[in-house]
Amino acid sequence: DGTLHWTVKGKGTDIVFTFDPDIKDAKYVNLNLGDVKGRIVYDDGKEVLYFKEIKGTQGRLDLTANGYINLNDSEDINMDVKIPKGTVQDLAKILSTYIYKAIPWYPPELTGQMSGLVKISGKTSTDQLSVLGDVKLTGVDYHYEGFTSIALKTGYVRGAFVAQDI
Repeated sequence: DGTLHWTVKGKGTDIVFTFDPDIKDAKYVNLNLGDVKGRIVYDDGKEVLYFKEIKGTQGRLDLTANGYINLNDSEDINMDVKIPKGTVQDLAKILSTYIYKAIPWYPPELTGQMSGLVKISGKTSTDQLSVLGDVKLTGVDYHYEGFTSIALKTGYVRGAFVAQDI
């Protein structure tokens, strides 16, 4: 559900497609992003997909993504995702397609607030992809075991899930 305004400009191989989505319950590469607005630009001549001020809201989690994916032979990816506020539960919902396959013991009862910056880099192939976040968790609770504050680096690095610098 939602709207998509788009434009096409250019000639020959120098064509640029611009998309301005305003979508409810958006999904992209198996991520459940929730409500999404922003600008996506595909430069056909450069074979690059740009994400500009993509704002997403999943439950109480807000995020803003900026960066690019090279769709040419280099397959480079470079994106930053800022999460100024959100909940652990809402992040788990965004990542649910991946998290429960990779970590079958992941506790869905885990609660808490979070914020952070996620850096996506490397190549589009999962064995060369890095999705690493500097995350701060507060008010974390799991079956009445609580933590006031936790800071860590966590994510997916070249085929493996990681949590470090806790």
